[in-house]
Amino acid sequence: MIHRILFDRSPVYTALADKLKARIYIAATLYPLYENAIRGGAECNASLDSSLDSSAQPTIQALAKTNLLEPSSPLFAPIDTLESTLFATNICPYLPKLYGIYKSFDEIDFAHLPQAFAIKTNHDCGGVVLVPNKQEFLSDQARFEDARSKIQQHLATNFYTLFREWHYKDIEPRVFIEELLGASSPANTAPNAESIADSSAKTFENNDFHNKIAQNLESYKAPIDYKCHTFGDKISHITAILDKFTNQTEIAMDTNWRKMPFDFEKRASNPPAKPHNLALIINIAQSLASPFSYVRVDLYLIDNTAIVGELTFTPTGGTEKFTPNEWDRKLGDLWR
Repeated sequence: MIHRILFDRSPVYTALADKLKARIYIAATLYPLYENAIRGGAECNASLDSSLDSSAQPTIQALAKTNLLEPSSPLFAPIDTLESTLFATNICPYLPKLYGIYKSFDEIDFAHLPQAFAIKTNHDCGGVVLVPNKQEFLSDQARFEDARSKIQQHLATNFYTLFREWHYKDIEPRVFIEELLGASSPANTAPNAESIADSSAKTFENNDFHNKIAQNLESYKAPIDYKCHTFGDKISHITAILDKFTNQTEIAMDTNWRKMPFDFEKRASNPPAKPHNLALIINIAQSLASPFSYVRVDLYLIDNTAIVGELTFTPTGGTEKFTPNEWDRKLGDLWR
């Protein structure tokens, strides 16, 4: 992990560490998994955004036939030239819907956004504000300004300078609006859940903002985050993140949903129930990870399908602690 952080200069990691460009790789790589559903006629297409039918499928289909890791790939093109391709990724049922891309928070047109959404930055860790209720978010000026300050601070900071993770160094920073996962559940539409800062942020914590939001955390139930640690196409373990915004705990499971013989600092006392679509989670993670010696693929289960959150090449900057600590070496030995 430390070697990759300090010495591996592959532009592929920079491209896929960009949360926007990663959508192109994800949508194209997973295209064989949903191609038949798209071609199945109007009944199947009804579940997709109908405005995309005329152009999105040919765009993603063509990308699926190319090697996206080659230097000529759109992954290495300037972000501003990729807007139509990025919105075409909305045809992929394994991605959150993308609503907008901007250079600053002030460019966001909230009038054209749905009732619930997530505001994110593409180039770093922790640049997230969740908005389960747009009207309440916009009507609370203090919270709105705190969110604006948080996002603008993230946009102005090169994440590489903080932890020396090289692949973040040259990402063009953007703010984007994405579907809020799980927003349709009763807990996520409850009153007073205006906006929630991502508690997994490694930096930029605005304590006043975080304290205000903490009063409302119980009204938002984050979906379980399934983090698949994958070496080539082999998953070593899946870390399940529970209660992310309230009392976060973690537990590592194998691909048969048996507990791994190690724990983390925030240890969960009991594992969550085996995901009913565990096979789909595994299939997606392996499909996305196969070209790489190591990558962590983050997924969620929403409405009976798996949704990819992001690809992470140096999770926690290589500082994760294992108990017993011998598992640090055992997992490292899987890296070839």
